[in-house]
Amino acid sequence: MKICYLDINAPDCIEDYSPSPTRYGGGRIVAACLLERLYNFHIYADAACFNNVKSERLSQCFALTNEDRESIKNGAPVKNYIAEADQYDLFFHHFSHVHLNLTGCRSQKQVVWPVGWRELIHPLNENVMLFDRQNQEPQFMGQSTIYDIVIGPKFEAFKEHPKEDIIFQCSRHFSHYQSIVVAQLALKYSIKTYFAGPIENGYPLMDYIDNKSTFYLGIIDSETKRDFHKRAKLNTQFQNYPISVTLAGKEASSYGCGILASPVGGWNHFIKEGINGFFIRSDVDFIKAWEKRNELSQKRCYNAGLIYSEEKMADSVLDALKNI
Repeated sequence: MKICYLDINAPDCIEDYSPSPTRYGGGRIVAACLLERLYNFHIYADAACFNNVKSERLSQCFALTNEDRESIKNGAPVKNYIAEADQYDLFFHHFSHVHLNLTGCRSQKQVVWPVGWRELIHPLNENVMLFDRQNQEPQFMGQSTIYDIVIGPKFEAFKEHPKEDIIFQCSRHFSHYQSIVVAQLALKYSIKTYFAGPIENGYPLMDYIDNKSTFYLGIIDSETKRDFHKRAKLNTQFQNYPISVTLAGKEASSYGCGILASPVGGWNHFIKEGINGFFIRSDVDFIKAWEKRNELSQKRCYNAGLIYSEEKMADSVLDALKNI
């Protein structure tokens, strides 16, 4: 089986395809894993994403300009940008509200991850969805095959970390991640909260950064992110749509951070309230969780994320592809 991984995500932050990219996105974690393990797996992406790829794998990596990626997202035929598009058996991408125009190609399947916008999958092609979520009935257009997979970071051996009274949110910042809601609560209750990651154009997060209670770190490297995970007592995951459990949340758990999350999507099965985090539905929930922050065990937070290890991710994705 010859697979084309088409990276058509917004170019707001460059993450590479080295074996363990650990900045902000789970999709490139999956792609880097498959690049290491599958000979007939090709990646088309921003050229900068290949800076740290081992030389023997570069022959499987091909550059697409941002303009090309935007054109594909807007419906242009894939074959206009990938000369051998008809040679691939399967197109793998994680921009699931986009229908890849494969006119002129064989009837390839499209594998989509994640399923945050699964109801918008285009029904004209046969699609396969991979999703990092359990116990939810998918609602979608057309006929699609569903596979559970795991998305996860490398897990170091458990270690207790000296924690500070701070909250950390490392993510892309836009309306669906409700970063402003977190910032408003931090300002209201004077709780030191640090934000990291790219801010979507027009999203006014900086209006809520006072450098006393709220701080913006910009786009940080992996070492800085690890340092803040080790220091923070809590990590915020306030999504307002049923996203899967985020890579950032799993990484935070691996360093003993408790998770404050909206009761949607995958968080409903990940969080055991009072054990490894709290559900936040209101201001009252937020301040109550903050008052109970010291009751959370670092070891229990760590254990909650163990099922999402990088090793289990590799096995689950490869099993799904074999079945396909």
